Amino acid sequence: MFDEEPFYCEQTGLYCQNAAPIDHWDGWLPALEFLGNLVSLKIAGQPHIDIHEFLTRILASAYTVAKSEQEWEGDVRFAGEPGENFYVAYIGRELPEIIDEVYLAWKQDNNGLTYFVGPKKIRGLRHAEGTGEAPLIPG
Repeated sequence: MFDEEPFYCEQTGLYCQNAAPIDHWDGWLPALEFLGNLVSLKIAGQPHIDIHEFLTRILASAYTVAKSEQEWEGDVRFAGEPGENFYVAYIGRELPEIIDEVYLAWKQDNNGLTYFVGPKKIRGLRHAEGTGEAPLIPG
């Protein structure tokens, strides 16, 4: 599924992988929906990832891809509704309490090349290659 070996960015501590265009994001949340969930947890007084930390991760992810020289041109495809541009997946079934359980992904607009950024290499993919579906993060 992935076109190249993962790139590791020492400055951010993140891995970057890219793949052919992804069209189906089952198991992933739009970043704005994930952010809304974090706000709800904060209001409820439940453990959660700090919102500032999550927004910083988005910027660090973009920096990681740019440093990887994996041909990202800086554009992001919107997938329907506004805010459906970055997608989030996390390890396990519950909303994570630490940022190192969060993965981000997005599609380049001009050719659909899809980037995945996270604290570890994505392994154990459960979707078949060439299906146009995002990998499910093992958890």
